[in-house]
Amino acid sequence: MTDVLTPPTDADDTVVNLPKVLPASAGRVEPGIPPTPVHTVESRAWPALLVLAALLGLGYLIGGVLPGLRAEMQTAFWLLGPGALVAGSLRLPALVRFSLVIPVSLAVLVTGGTLLAWNYQLTSRPATALALLVVAVTIAGAVGQLAYGLVTSRRRPRTISGPMEPIDAGAAVRAAALPLGFALGTVVAWGLALPALRTAESSVFGLLAAGSPWFWAALAGMLATLVLAVRMPRGEGVDQAMAAARAAALWAAVLVAVVVLRLTPSLAAEVPIYNWTYKHLGVVDLLLRGTARFEGSTDIYLQWPGMFAGSGWLTFQSGLSPIMAAQWITPVITLASALLAAGLLVTSRAVREIPGHGDKSTRQHKHTEQRDLIGTAAVAGWLVVVATWVGQDYFAPQAIAIVLAGAILVLLPISRSRRAAAWLIVALFLPLLATHQLTPYWILAVVCVLVVLRKAPLWLASVLIIAAVGYLLPRMDVIASYGLFTGFSAENVTVATTATSAGQQLTSWSARACAVLIWLSAAFAWLGIYRRAVKHWRSTGKGRLRSVITGLGSHGALAVMLFAGFGFVLGQSYGGEVILRVYLYSVIPASVLIAVPLTRRLQAAWVGAVTWLVLVTLTAGQAYYGAWWVNKMAPADVQIGGELLGQVQPPAFTRPVIPNWPVRSTANDVQFRGQLWNYDEWLWFSSVSGTDFSDEADFKALEAAVTAGAYVPVYLMVSEAMYAWNDYYQTFPPGAMERLTSELLVRPTWRLVRSDGQTMVFQYIGPGWPIGWDPEGRPVVNR
Repeated sequence: MTDVLTPPTDADDTVVNLPKVLPASAGRVEPGIPPTPVHTVESRAWPALLVLAALLGLGYLIGGVLPGLRAEMQTAFWLLGPGALVAGSLRLPALVRFSLVIPVSLAVLVTGGTLLAWNYQLTSRPATALALLVVAVTIAGAVGQLAYGLVTSRRRPRTISGPMEPIDAGAAVRAAALPLGFALGTVVAWGLALPALRTAESSVFGLLAAGSPWFWAALAGMLATLVLAVRMPRGEGVDQAMAAARAAALWAAVLVAVVVLRLTPSLAAEVPIYNWTYKHLGVVDLLLRGTARFEGSTDIYLQWPGMFAGSGWLTFQSGLSPIMAAQWITPVITLASALLAAGLLVTSRAVREIPGHGDKSTRQHKHTEQRDLIGTAAVAGWLVVVATWVGQDYFAPQAIAIVLAGAILVLLPISRSRRAAAWLIVALFLPLLATHQLTPYWILAVVCVLVVLRKAPLWLASVLIIAAVGYLLPRMDVIASYGLFTGFSAENVTVATTATSAGQQLTSWSARACAVLIWLSAAFAWLGIYRRAVKHWRSTGKGRLRSVITGLGSHGALAVMLFAGFGFVLGQSYGGEVILRVYLYSVIPASVLIAVPLTRRLQAAWVGAVTWLVLVTLTAGQAYYGAWWVNKMAPADVQIGGELLGQVQPPAFTRPVIPNWPVRSTANDVQFRGQLWNYDEWLWFSSVSGTDFSDEADFKALEAAVTAGAYVPVYLMVSEAMYAWNDYYQTFPPGAMERLTSELLVRPTWRLVRSDGQTMVFQYIGPGWPIGWDPEGRPVVNR
């Protein structure tokens, strides 16, 4: 029994050339079992993607003629064009090619942007010339692939063995009407919910509790669409029209889930959520201004600049503003992750049959299951969308890294048989190294274990190890300041927090419940697959031990991908977030494993399967949206935060009371940190954390805390988002934030220098304290 995928005889072939995906009897026509069709719905959709890539490339070139569409067309090109060209050149199943499009495009952006940034050419003519070269090659390549496909399709025989089922388009339309109708209704309900989601009152229980009933209707419709699509007619006796209708309904269910769960943050918030987003935007601004210096820098972002440089190159070439890229990145990352789950399902052969004996009814059941590969792939993609609650799908290096890593996971199972797949892994790993500090070493661990299991080539692991060590060694001093190995502690398996609000506890326990549910379900699903493999090998005459080892070798790849991340908890806390990364790394392989039995149960005893889906949807939804108002930034905060960095002369303290403030949002941050490394340290970190601000002693302590460390001007920021944070995490006692703000407004040692709604900036003007700097750099002191 081999592990390889035999070379396809047809570039559009998705199913017939995957060994062990078909039953052992697939080489002959069984009575009552029609042969597997050569063309599939997804393979027929591939030429349309190539046409789109070529048109987007042409639109890129005529962007000056259509200035109103320039940013949109060029951004779409960079997300689809290069990836479509590379993936289209690979002799792989269509689902796998689709899953690689966005990751490969992102890899091109990151690689090109990083090389340009390292050479200080990110906004130069060479950067534009390189972009035009990518566009030209993509257009030529897409046209060439289309022409080749047209020529070969005319030469290809038009007949297949076995009886042909008549096409009944009317039946297909009627069958698809219900799930597609639910999909449309779900989008309508979600659209009706959006106005209420934008204006909902803050709640410690999050957006699900405070939002619109229409949002709950959209969640229910999202789930119903999937169930109805999975239960559409399938298997033998289904014609091509029905198969196409079912595929459309299945992928509509996935897209609806992306819209409801991950397009919501882009439309319900006026500006990008998460305060860390603005640190990342500041790095992009620094690269675009050309003031970054990589040599000798200890800034961890500049030593791993992949995401920032790629974003800078994209925004400079397309005209899309970085903040708009941050606003819309979440649905793109989520859709890419869903497609990667579908691709991994194919290459790992999770949906496959173990050759063996059985009666006719058994063989027929297996054949029907195999022909539902598209259904299982859609369920896996849907699960990734719903179950990824960690919140690392925003404008951050981890978001790009997980997409690049997911593409590597898709290619690993076929890396021994397809040398092109192995070299593409190398091409994806290099930009991954420049993007994130942790993710490449998770991938490296997976590759090394798969080499031991003979699922990946030794030379591939050697190349990746050399690249990883070569990149890390010159940056060891930067890593050492954070701690290369922090050892095992309780922080590594729990998320430390001082929260006491009921809403935060509900969100925290929802996240834990979802993680345990996903991990346990995936583990049991893998054990079921493994037991079947061992049983098969025993039936072929192998001994018990040999059967156990052989079964592990054949089916161990997904288990390795699922559990490899847990090794990090033994030696690295990653700032108390390592357990979140472990879950994030496991979601795609876990969804693939769960999708196999889940799809079968949705088609048969569906009540239990639907109950499981409801539990995952509710727990993951609460985990993702429970801290909505903690993470939501106000436009006034973003504007004022940027103005402070532009108008205040450093050195100075610009200190938020509580962390959720858009700090370091522009390139000017470098000037501030160069003179005062902790200029924007939160008051939350100081000795006054937990103070109730009820007497004079508390305010004396406040003034001592904010002026400690340097004789420089001091600014203190208070915003509506900070009130939400305090209600959620209870950093300060109830009412303390209100008392603080009221007292600062009347206290003679403070003055209000900027106000916009509930966003206020105060400056300390105590006697003898500097309030600015004169042209010669001497302090201007308040008398």
